[in-house]
Amino acid sequence: FGVPPKVKYTKDEIIWAALDLAREGGIRSVTARGLAERLGVSEPIFGLFENMEEVLEAVLKTANQ
Repeated sequence: FGVPPKVKYTKDEIIWAALDLAREGGIRSVTARGLAERLGVSEPIFGLFENMEEVLEAVLKTANQ
């Protein structure tokens, strides 16, 4: 009951996958489905991030560094 699935990737791995997607197709191409496909998982990546907005904030922060 209510136990989240085990997270298979680190925040950094998710951020770098999102950065790759953004480089290829722009920031609008960074979606939960696209990230799941890129990482080879079927479920969304929201174990480490609350939502896509948080993922995008981390991506933009990383890209600006």
